[in-house]
Amino acid sequence: AINVEYKNTDSKSEELLGLMNKETSGKLREMFRGILGERKTFNSAEVDDHVAALYRAGEGKIGTDSQPFIDIICGYEREHVEAVADAYEKTHGKPLTKVIESEFPRFQKKLLYALTQKKHIFFAEKLQEAFNKTNVDETTITRIIVSQREHRLTEISAHLNNTGKPKDRKPLAQYCTEKTSGNLKMFLNAICANFVRSERS
Repeated sequence: AINVEYKNTDSKSEELLGLMNKETSGKLREMFRGILGERKTFNSAEVDDHVAALYRAGEGKIGTDSQPFIDIICGYEREHVEAVADAYEKTHGKPLTKVIESEFPRFQKKLLYALTQKKHIFFAEKLQEAFNKTNVDETTITRIIVSQREHRLTEISAHLNNTGKPKDRKPLAQYCTEKTSGNLKMFLNAICANFVRSERS
């Protein structure tokens, strides 16, 4: 949907894939091609094979063969990738996200991590990072809370309240109260009151 809207609003009617082909290169370009192309759907019969392929390409060898990671994580829809990630951790005792963090350079790592991590955890981590900056990143906080209010805000708040250092464990509404001010604090707390189940009166 974003790809279609981008093409409609771009002055040259360019698609995102065309832009990525021009603005990126190497493995990162290949990753974007997979994401913006026809991603394959969930297939339970392939999960175990994909777990084995990712292990052989990463932890199971010296160096990293990035191609299986690109083919699987960028080439399949999220439901399949999350199933592979769950099976990988059960089989090898290590989260696939940790493998990605140790095996890939900066931007490739960020992209693969975002596609592999469960959405509520990914957004909770981004929110915690934004709240804890010296200058609170209100743009990121607003974008995530507003966009996720009807989807997974309860799960995001629960993750913030139950993970990380003890001093950082607090529900989303408390973060909003302590880290923002004025009208923004009022608006964000109103969203939490309406969309975070544990915050409803």
